[in-house]
Amino acid sequence: MIDGVTDAAVKLIAEWYEREPEAHRSRIGIPNTGLHVLEVFRVYWPLRESQYLTAGGGQVSGLSGPSGDAIAGRYVASLPSMGTEAGRTSRSTPSAARRLAERLNHLPPGLGQGPETRAAMADVMQRWIVEHVLVPEFRRARPTLRWGEREGLGSALRRYVAAAAEDEPWTHVALRLTAAVLSNLSDEFRPQIRTTVGRRSDDGDLWIGDVVVLISALPAYEDMALCRQALSGGRGCLLLVPADRVAASAQLLAAAGIDDTEVQALDAFLGGLVAVAARFDDRQARELIANVAASLNQA
Repeated sequence: MIDGVTDAAVKLIAEWYEREPEAHRSRIGIPNTGLHVLEVFRVYWPLRESQYLTAGGGQVSGLSGPSGDAIAGRYVASLPSMGTEAGRTSRSTPSAARRLAERLNHLPPGLGQGPETRAAMADVMQRWIVEHVLVPEFRRARPTLRWGEREGLGSALRRYVAAAAEDEPWTHVALRLTAAVLSNLSDEFRPQIRTTVGRRSDDGDLWIGDVVVLISALPAYEDMALCRQALSGGRGCLLLVPADRVAASAQLLAAAGIDDTEVQALDAFLGGLVAVAARFDDRQARELIANVAASLNQA
């Protein structure tokens, strides 16, 4: 491709990303959105919403961590996996997709109409996203779960979640931490635990026995609906929230007439799981948390 076309492609994608209002919060979802819209651009021009958004326009078509990994792997084979967060539904990703499509649709016909030129431009723009956005993001220092010798486990968990939640939603951090704890429990616990990730827009559902466990910064309408459904079926419902929102969450549930739902602080719940799994032995508990920290660092 001639330098002028390459320059135009880089300018287009760089301006789109740098002007995205949610790029600093959705550090993986927004660039992954760009990769997926550009896949459609290879085949179609001008772009229509039905080609890159699902019916109703609520989600980016095909957006997921594995599909993003496949695209990014063309340019940097050793890039870490984007994980499930890269495909979670977010109000920011469809809007970002529309803005990128609008920019692409304003390309001169001489660039947009030719399949070979579009494919070459898509390569340039996708490579830019991978090399200039995703690679630095994965190299960026992330908070580490550390349990000090003279502090309680709950304090260490709260500190980790608070630090990680500065860059992404609290719920996402909490779900990732919960998954890391569960994956490191001993085998005797695992038959009682099952997860269904992706049923809801931002979270997965976690079942422990006959109790559905929901993770939310504050109980939303969908949380309440899932609790009602579980309770009406003779099962239990547990809501995990930040420690400073336990009372407010319980009040919201009571006002909605859902009095049988238990509300716990996330750190208290996870700390209890760790204590039981470690048979209340401090050394075993610290070994388990070290394994959890290692899992989080690899996520």
